[in-house]
Amino acid sequence: VHSSDYISESIKETARDTAFSITEIAGAVKLVAPAGIPKTVQAIADVARASGSTIETAADIITTAKEIWGDLDVETIGDRGCVQNLVNCVLNKLRSQFLITIG
Repeated sequence: VHSSDYISESIKETARDTAFSITEIAGAVKLVAPAGIPKTVQAIADVARASGSTIETAADIITTAKEIWGDLDVETIGDRGCVQNLVNCVLNKLRSQFLITIG
């Protein structure tokens, strides 16, 4: 199975299982792909649900987490048990670094 086939199937599966459209999910995957973490389709949707954000914001959260913690791998991002902690850590980091109010 080619990587693009895997990602395409993951996008379709995630769209079936969530309230997000294929177009929204594909756009989010494009945002995280440059960070080297394109296989996190379900995790993006999980982060969006956990944070109450859009799927694009969730992709930004994952990309930011990857930038903050360079050793963050696909398995960790995809672990649903750590999604809420990931969201909280990134939001806390953004709040403290940029003194912004998020959600």
